[in-house]
Amino acid sequence: MSSDPKFPDEPIQINDFADICGHFNNDVDINNGYGCDHPRQSEWAYARVKDGHSHDINEGKVQYVLLRKRFGSYAEILKADQQGKAKEYLQTAEHDPQKLSEINVIKQGKCFAHSCPLACNLESEDWVERGEASNMYSHDWVLPHQPPQTTPTP
Repeated sequence: MSSDPKFPDEPIQINDFADICGHFNNDVDINNGYGCDHPRQSEWAYARVKDGHSHDINEGKVQYVLLRKRFGSYAEILKADQQGKAKEYLQTAEHDPQKLSEINVIKQGKCFAHSCPLACNLESEDWVERGEASNMYSHDWVLPHQPPQTTPTP
């Protein structure tokens, strides 16, 4: 039996896992409505939030708006770029939730089996190890990680 009653011990399709993981977000345009709000999700895109719904936004546009907000005019952006200040600023601002929030942008995670922080993606060889025919399953099956067992502190 699983150590977390809602996470199965057996492989599960990513769509079924999304229903129980608690981080799935289908109120997004990104990734065909397969959003992930887990903080460790490594696959993401910029999104603009409007009326509670996330809309995909081009990374270059986000960078330009951040630079305009910081340096002002296009001429000042060019000057900052020549001095190396624009790149330096973007390296931190693009990952700063506060700076992104100021321009109504978020980093929206994408739900994929291969990048799920709560499960590992099963490949053909994994099915063979489990005694299953590797051609019977598609690439969208995952094996959920079980929460770590914690020892009570005295």
